[in-house]
Amino acid sequence: MHYHKSHKNKRSLAFFLAGSLLLSGIPVYADEFSDVEFTTDNTDSDITIASDSSADSTAVNDTELTIDSADSGTVSDEDASSTAEISANEATASDDFSTDDSQTAFSDGTAAENSDELDYILGRPMTDEERNAQLNMVPALSDMPVVEDVNSDLDIVPYALYPAKYNSAEESLVTPVKNQSSTNLCWDFSLTSNIETSLLSRGLGYYDLSEEHLAYFWANRVNDPLGNTPNDKLIRTKADYHGTGNGQVASFFLSTWSGMTTEEKVPFSSTTKTWPEDLAYDSAAYMEDAVFSQYDVDRVKLLLSEYKSVSAMMYWNSLDYNPDTAAYYQKTPVLNASNNPQVNHAVTIVGWDDNYNKENFVNGSHLTRNGAWIVKNSYGSSFGDKGYFYMAYDNATYSNLVCNTASTSEKYNNNYFYDGASAGTVVFPGISKGYYASNIFKAIAGNGKDEELGEIVTAVPQDNTDFLIQIYTDLDDPSDPTSGTPAFAAPMEYTQAFAGIQTIQLDTPVKIPQGTLYSVVLRIPNGSQRYYLEKTGNSSSWFSTAAGIDANQSFYSVDGKRWTDAAKAEYCFSIKAHTRTLSTSTVVTPDPDPDETPIVSPAVTPAVSPEITPEIEIPDDTPDTPEPTPTVTPTPTPVSYRINYNKNIRLGVGNMPSASSAQEKQTITVGNAPYCKTRFFAGWNTRADGRGKSYSPGQKIQLNQNITLYAQWDFNYVSSARLIYRVVGKQQITCYGTTNKKITKVSIPATVNYKGINYRVVSVWTNSFKNKSRLTTVSIGNNVSVIGRNAFYNCKKLKKVTIGTGLTQISSGAFRGVKKGCTITIKSLKLKKVSSKIDQSTSKMTVRVPRKKYNAYKKILRKKSRTVKIK
Repeated sequence: MHYHKSHKNKRSLAFFLAGSLLLSGIPVYADEFSDVEFTTDNTDSDITIASDSSADSTAVNDTELTIDSADSGTVSDEDASSTAEISANEATASDDFSTDDSQTAFSDGTAAENSDELDYILGRPMTDEERNAQLNMVPALSDMPVVEDVNSDLDIVPYALYPAKYNSAEESLVTPVKNQSSTNLCWDFSLTSNIETSLLSRGLGYYDLSEEHLAYFWANRVNDPLGNTPNDKLIRTKADYHGTGNGQVASFFLSTWSGMTTEEKVPFSSTTKTWPEDLAYDSAAYMEDAVFSQYDVDRVKLLLSEYKSVSAMMYWNSLDYNPDTAAYYQKTPVLNASNNPQVNHAVTIVGWDDNYNKENFVNGSHLTRNGAWIVKNSYGSSFGDKGYFYMAYDNATYSNLVCNTASTSEKYNNNYFYDGASAGTVVFPGISKGYYASNIFKAIAGNGKDEELGEIVTAVPQDNTDFLIQIYTDLDDPSDPTSGTPAFAAPMEYTQAFAGIQTIQLDTPVKIPQGTLYSVVLRIPNGSQRYYLEKTGNSSSWFSTAAGIDANQSFYSVDGKRWTDAAKAEYCFSIKAHTRTLSTSTVVTPDPDPDETPIVSPAVTPAVSPEITPEIEIPDDTPDTPEPTPTVTPTPTPVSYRINYNKNIRLGVGNMPSASSAQEKQTITVGNAPYCKTRFFAGWNTRADGRGKSYSPGQKIQLNQNITLYAQWDFNYVSSARLIYRVVGKQQITCYGTTNKKITKVSIPATVNYKGINYRVVSVWTNSFKNKSRLTTVSIGNNVSVIGRNAFYNCKKLKKVTIGTGLTQISSGAFRGVKKGCTITIKSLKLKKVSSKIDQSTSKMTVRVPRKKYNAYKKILRKKSRTVKIK
């Protein structure tokens, strides 16, 4: 229901009262971590450590490496006297699941721009007392740490393919709003909500997880169950573990599987307690992946579509909050001493509304568009709209976005790692020609039984990181990760789509004999791509770390043959290995002493007993055999067999078929094709690794036993035209490039059929055809909406480009450096954005556009370029 605006003097009074609460707070800024340089050559030269406050994160040459600190923010701990206390009457027990009537209170977003009506959460303007009660629920806020933003590829998104409104809470995927009370654990509550949502979205049930457990054991770390990190510690600046934090750094801690446990086992307390150490690894939920991202409206929508919630850091100032409409908009960022936006709060984004009226916001007249995020807060269900509020798309401060996936049990439940002291604040800078990174582990979890390695965990600060993965077993040399037997005939290829922490399932599990050394070796071909590290000592204003990094644990190499021990530079790579214990054991026999002559026992011929034929006596008085009773053969009960389906991937999968059954010799139809937003469906197979019998959706078969069919997934598809495609959404793909280095003509179709499934080609990927020096002609299909950054950069012979009817965006440098006089024909009527000068580094370019869009497109194109010809 809509009512007229409240009078300005009432709103001003509320903001004045809020300001009186906040002006006593004094922001505190902290220094960046010092950067570390270390130099190495092939003769194990000395390692040099130096401080440098102006870190350069670009790749360096093969011999000199600079380790960058990713933590650029600072924090002061809580100042309880600076702001208002929590309302004593706030009822957290009434927090209800977000699918009830609380969701209907959100605006339907139909308010027209410049409307005089607001979306009042009470259906009317609040009284002054009600506004004050809302503002009094905001606890004392302290500046929070911000780590360096990751490098997100924001050019490629399924542009304009999202609905106008979405709310994962309406899908019963968001747990009830909680109350952080007087603590500064908003980051903890937000991250915990992510984990709870992941479990719900994966069909694993409702869990009330413990924020207290995460906060306490992050600050009071315990050695891991395998004993590999006895000296890794995290030390808070202040004794109270309920202080500020960061979702990215905390995600690294959760990747060690120290938590999360349930609220029942470790209930929340706003005062300091001491919890038993044996609870440290008592986990009800295991974090698997953590996605880190920069802020962008379309990127957040993409993340919400896939992960259902996004943790985000922001700056809260009650002067920017309208209690009447539960709407927040910060017009101008608050900058810290390093001239970076300051944050003091973390929230959980669960949905969006493109039509949310900008007039609902304080200073909404400064916004150029409607639209807001639907945000779950941690101030209790009495705050805002039953615990939620709206935040403008164009809010001044968003940083350190995090999404998470989790499970309630792990098939590969032995977690090998060395980065127990919260990696994620330091990065390996890369080496210009590419590099190798490796960790060596000793198989000890089986307690005498063999293990099977099925997963590894990687951690990188940029999107689209390519890996070549190899596992080596039975290492001979503990200082050489490649001194054993390679598990794969060729390295496994994998691309980590998003920055962050990724659990990667190996194509084929690897058996590891008990007590032996094995290694995980990563080849990163793109030398500009960085990797997360842990270092022996690290400090900031909010916490410090101490890591016990030993020799023969972590290594890097330029060529994969000559290895440098990272311990010499006091680092280790954030590489983890997940194994499971097998029922068998392999006795590892030590090599014999070459100087010792083996003793050979003389052969002993066993005695052979003579064959004895027993005598059989037949009694004379054998009784007569009775007449047999006729046997009635019962009618056989029909045997029924069942097909079960397994998605066979950790990522979200839609349209999975249900199990079905049929009687013996009856025909049954194989289930439909599911979809994954990052993989091609390649059919069904009786084995998870694809080495069994294959079936296609809709195939008619007869069963003679129960079977489980495992979905098979492909990451790439290379067409007959040698174009590479990758999945970016539900039956949506991007043209990723080509395998033909000498390609002269490119024709990107509107759709591609793979294994009987049609996929829409919606974009041309970043750098996809960069430096294809022989390319002359390009045709782009009608479904392509985005041409990515540098897509045709430096194609010096490209003279003709035809783009179909679906184009909405041309990213920066897309046609930079093409042939002089190149003609680009745009058939689309939907073009909205050209990110840079379209004729950059070329001349006499002509762009032909639809007649009805001539004026509009001329304005868009000429805004960046005055030299391009528009026809």
